[in-house]
Amino acid sequence: MFKLIIMNNFLYRSLTPFANLCARNQKLMLSLRYWKENKRILNLSKPKLFAEKIFWLACNTDTSMWSILADKYVVRDFVASKCGESLLSELYGVWDNPDDINYQKLPNKFVIKANNGCGSVIIVRDKDHLNIESTNKQLKYWLKLPFGDISGQLHYSHIKPKIIAEELLIQDGNPNKMLIDYKIHCFNGKPLFVSVFSDRIMYKHQVNEMLYDMDWVAHPEWYDESKRDLHESKLIDKPLCWEEMKTIAQRLSEGFKYVRVDLYVINGKPKFGELTFTPGLDTFYSKKFEERLGDLIIID
Repeated sequence: MFKLIIMNNFLYRSLTPFANLCARNQKLMLSLRYWKENKRILNLSKPKLFAEKIFWLACNTDTSMWSILADKYVVRDFVASKCGESLLSELYGVWDNPDDINYQKLPNKFVIKANNGCGSVIIVRDKDHLNIESTNKQLKYWLKLPFGDISGQLHYSHIKPKIIAEELLIQDGNPNKMLIDYKIHCFNGKPLFVSVFSDRIMYKHQVNEMLYDMDWVAHPEWYDESKRDLHESKLIDKPLCWEEMKTIAQRLSEGFKYVRVDLYVINGKPKFGELTFTPGLDTFYSKKFEERLGDLIIID
């Protein structure tokens, strides 16, 4: 597991010494990320495509609420106030320093993660096999990592770094199975489509993925077919609680031009994942679909 984490940390480690410079050049950092994934220039002067509009919002609007709700610890209060505490996984603890964690008091299965980044999570399925020294070393690295600065997502830079341990959500009674991730894309408080990820390989960009509209009709044509070999297609049955999930997404997305509401389904009930305001660029949407999504984001 930690070999995979180290591989994913390599780029961040190389950029960390230049964090202040990166933060002062947010548009440049976003442009470089955009070019790396799309091989085209990021247009922030006259944005038209989905990602261009998202990055324009990141550079030109008040993102203080993004910082609050991208915080994987603080967002819990927001979710509870909007949808009730039953949507949240159980919280086992929160710490400023990994050395303060008493692992003996944690259950045998849990997840432990940093609250201020992306992908900074360790899944513990059997505590008896956990290397605490390596785990704490990784957690300390995540706490110090200036993720927002070096990724151009500066709203993460205003999050006070913490470590949290939460309940390990279990899919279909199998603790070794990766969760099906329902990423509901919302525009102006209205859920419009969902990306469904399944069979994900942790710490790698390997996953089965399909796009659905709100009536659960699959739309593989919304992808760029020339890149579909990177993400296999797999149809997933509509969750029995799909209508409830749409209502939850609507409540959590009110007041935002765009936000992605990530949910899981555990024992037939929705569970909250996270709120994402700057989704990754490895979506492989077709340009036509990106134009359609861009039209949904009205910028001033």
